[in-house]
Amino acid sequence: MEMPSETDASGTNKSGQALGRKGADTRRRLLDSARELLNRGVKLTAAAISREAGVSAPTFYLYFENIPDIQLSLSDEAGEDMAEILGILELPWLPSTVSLRSEQLVRAFYAHWDRNRPILSTRNHQSDLGNSDFNHSRRRAAMPIINALSQRICEAQGSSRVSDRDALARSVIVYAAMERLAARGSARTLQPGDLSDEELIRAEAHVLALLFRTAPEHATD
Repeated sequence: MEMPSETDASGTNKSGQALGRKGADTRRRLLDSARELLNRGVKLTAAAISREAGVSAPTFYLYFENIPDIQLSLSDEAGEDMAEILGILELPWLPSTVSLRSEQLVRAFYAHWDRNRPILSTRNHQSDLGNSDFNHSRRRAAMPIINALSQRICEAQGSSRVSDRDALARSVIVYAAMERLAARGSARTLQPGDLSDEELIRAEAHVLALLFRTAPEHATD
């Protein structure tokens, strides 16, 4: 039995026992194994995950209720992988660097999706189907970025040109567009004229720069 004194951020298992170091390590191996199987395109089952993790199949149910439960944990972890994106939004966006920062932002968002594509695709699909748990996970990941985008828009345009609510609405649209384009992966839908990914990234960055560029009457010397 795990000793309560060894508890960590993982909390308790499904039997209500506090997770010690060994339990936390087992749970971590199950999560890593599920992620690896997803990356290889293998259908997730408790047996497959347990086998990949090197534990018995019943062990899976000590830590997760079912497959959606472990998918949700992976979704939450992927949603926390936003430090690079937030870091770019927190940098100084001077008039001379707006285009550069916009491109850095787009590329960081694409990189986030490239690192986490299988689980993010699962999360968004379940969210679109109306699964409230996955919808909340998606929202928790999105809102820090959306709020940071909104702040950038307000700073660039000025309160006389855009209200806080309008800036927030625009940031929601920006985030949704960025997410949709990054989520395409190898699916090349709505890409007329044989446009390359690089051309689309540059175009997306240009559109963002128009929003984030300081309005003439709001510019400072």
